[in-house]
Amino acid sequence: MGGSFPIQGSNGLLRLQKLETLDLSELSVFENLEFLDLSFNNLEGPPATQDLKKLSKLRKLEHLDLSFNRFNKNIMRSLESLPSLKFLDLSSNRMEGSLSDQDLKSSTKLEILDLSFNNLVGNVPSTVRELASLKVLSLAENGFNGSLPIPGICELNRLQELDLNGNSFEGIIPQCLNNMTSLRLINLEGNHFEGSFKFSLFMNHSKLKTLVLTCDGDKLKIDTEHLHQSPLFQLEMLKLSNCNLKNISQLLLYQYRLEAIDLSHNNLRGMFPTWLVEKNTELKLLNLRENSLSGQFHLPANSMRDIQFVDVSSNHFSGQLQDDFGKILSNAMWINLSNNHFEGYLPSSIYVASKLEVLDLSSNNFSGKVPKELLRWCTNLRLLWLSHNKFHGEIFSSHFNLSKLLYLELRNNQFTGGLYLPNNVKLSSLEVFDISNNRMEGEIPSWIGNWTRLRILSLNSNLFEGQFPCKEMLLSVEYLDLSHNVLRGPLPYCFNQNSLKQLNLEGNQFWGSMPSELFNFSTLKVLNLRDNNLSGSIPHNISGNLPSLKVLSLGNNYLQGLIPELFCQLTNINTLDLSNNYFSGSVPQCFYNIFFGKIDAKRAISNSPEYTSDIVFLLLDEIYDNLIDSIYDEPDPSYSPRIQFELDFVTRIQFGFDFVTKNRLDVYKADFLYWMSGLDLSCNNLTGNIPVALGNLSLIHALNLSHNRLMGPIPISLSKLVEVESLDLSYNYLSGEIPSELTNLVRLGVFNVSHNNLSGEIPFTKQFSTFEENSYEENPLLCGPPLDKSCPTPYSPIVPSDETQGKWFEIDFIAFYASFGATYFMFLLGFVTVLLINPFWRRKWFHFIENFLYSSYYFAYYTLGKLSGKLWN
Repeated sequence: MGGSFPIQGSNGLLRLQKLETLDLSELSVFENLEFLDLSFNNLEGPPATQDLKKLSKLRKLEHLDLSFNRFNKNIMRSLESLPSLKFLDLSSNRMEGSLSDQDLKSSTKLEILDLSFNNLVGNVPSTVRELASLKVLSLAENGFNGSLPIPGICELNRLQELDLNGNSFEGIIPQCLNNMTSLRLINLEGNHFEGSFKFSLFMNHSKLKTLVLTCDGDKLKIDTEHLHQSPLFQLEMLKLSNCNLKNISQLLLYQYRLEAIDLSHNNLRGMFPTWLVEKNTELKLLNLRENSLSGQFHLPANSMRDIQFVDVSSNHFSGQLQDDFGKILSNAMWINLSNNHFEGYLPSSIYVASKLEVLDLSSNNFSGKVPKELLRWCTNLRLLWLSHNKFHGEIFSSHFNLSKLLYLELRNNQFTGGLYLPNNVKLSSLEVFDISNNRMEGEIPSWIGNWTRLRILSLNSNLFEGQFPCKEMLLSVEYLDLSHNVLRGPLPYCFNQNSLKQLNLEGNQFWGSMPSELFNFSTLKVLNLRDNNLSGSIPHNISGNLPSLKVLSLGNNYLQGLIPELFCQLTNINTLDLSNNYFSGSVPQCFYNIFFGKIDAKRAISNSPEYTSDIVFLLLDEIYDNLIDSIYDEPDPSYSPRIQFELDFVTRIQFGFDFVTKNRLDVYKADFLYWMSGLDLSCNNLTGNIPVALGNLSLIHALNLSHNRLMGPIPISLSKLVEVESLDLSYNYLSGEIPSELTNLVRLGVFNVSHNNLSGEIPFTKQFSTFEENSYEENPLLCGPPLDKSCPTPYSPIVPSDETQGKWFEIDFIAFYASFGATYFMFLLGFVTVLLINPFWRRKWFHFIENFLYSSYYFAYYTLGKLSGKLWN
């Protein structure tokens, strides 16, 4: 039996759509079989012993492809009975464990060995040297470790491709690579090499076509200085990423056949390297993202006719694009200019790049209208990012003909007009539609319900009005943001209960009661209905049908009644906002049952509202595969390397909610949306005491009970809120002292108990020494810092000791004379100082002394004269 076994085509197996059983277990009878491809099946391992015995009969088998299966253990030993095997592909399985010496010892005729994308660990056995015929060795994306060189690997003189990408190899890049002159591809990306790397290591390599190397921080230094001689090789692919390069390697002065250049994630400075593009006229891929290049992005007119991929995002380029920008990149499929400082209008010549599938111009200063030529003629566009610019005008008009779009992100611009699409444009493949933060107006059209693949719909912060159309159910929507518009009417609930994850209707004019159907979404994580005109009470079915809910915001509405204890069954809640309503009754004691932050980091990250798409994956794989196939000529037509050039595909849409904490309104988005934890019951009519059980919410970040009618003392148990950053109990009727134990809340940034009936001395140690007077105002009986009111000193009578009992008249004369003398001296010194300094008082003093002396003299004279006269008589 010869030839190939048909899978596809008119006579292929894929036509047997009702096939229930296919038995290929007796392949061993084909003893002359040379080529066997069992890839992309669900084969699990390790294989049974009897199956291996059958497989051992295929003595002439040369090509075996078992890639993309589910072998969970190393099956290399199971294949040692295939003596003619030259091609073995076990990539993309789940093989675990390590390689032993015996695994490689018997496969001496192997020319291509691919073990990439498994879970193999440990050192590579030295028996690799016995694979003398090996041309391709791929160990990429495993957990291999140890230092290079792998023992024996430098003896593989016929080796053409060495792919060690994505492992944990360390040490210096070995010098023995200099002797492996047959190498065409070297991929050392994603390891932990250190020391210095010089391109002179490969000076004698005349066949080298692909070199891929990334650095682990600053451990590995790339020498970019001038080479002493011209290298013998002409590269077709070069990737030097994340190496902190400040200038482009001098090696590139000698290269003129490059088809792919990736210098991303470095620190390259200066102008755009026009010379690099001019020298390499066959360039298909140019990736300079995340560097520090600046100035104008000027492209040579005649040197980029073949380029398909251009990414200069996250640099400092500025100025306007050339008028012939689209003509220069006429064959481009991917253009990413995001996160720069480009300004001015987008050239109308962009329509010449009619093959464009991805265009990202986000986060720049582009202005003017989007060229109608782009919207009409670039019909292959799948991803269009124009967000965070200054584009204006109507984008949805009769010119709009982008029927293949998957992603359309237009947020944070100045677009106007309504949602209008020509009848022939259905956008049936659209998955992400974001026109938030613009000036769009009118009603939301009902045909949005026809977008059956739509996952993200963000229309927030526009001027849309009327009711949300519920004629057609949005079956696939996961994230819906209609916040901050002028929408009115009853709350919509025409969404798939098994797909919706986030619903944000904040800041509209929705009225009426909350429909019970809105609380039947098993996958819902965020429900934000604050700042509307909702009334009535909370539905009784809120607890049982929202098992995934993390954030519930109902603040600033007209809701009333008791806060139902059914809330306490929503145990996964991180943030609950019921503020600015008319709730009455007491704070439920059972709130301590709710998570309020008791969620680990892995779960928070896994719930992050970033969104990726399987369709976008396929699109990028298609672009990537076509690019690699057009560049690289493989040793074996059935084998293609997996060289990863970064393709940024994750949507940057972020959903969030408003929450008052630390006396300000914060917007929590993306991961912070799940990390934040808080309870806000402020501005209601709640009565009773603060539940002691609230102290069990040990991981809560914000607690706001202000503007209610709560009374009683502040529970000491609140000192157990070790993660709390904001605690607001103001505008209540609380009494008693402020517990000193609260000073142990070291993370507390805002503390407010103003407008209560608290008394006693304010704790003023640790974190509490940072709070100002307004945190305590309007509490008449509080005293101590930071208030101006001092606390009265309590009377403490002196109790006499045994020695002085009954001897109150005894005086310590040494102490008495010492204190008297010191007092007299200080008085005399002060008196003399005054007389010396002030002449007025000095004259007064002298007049006083003079009058005193005269008075004394005359008094003595007359008194003594009269006395002597009487005695004489």
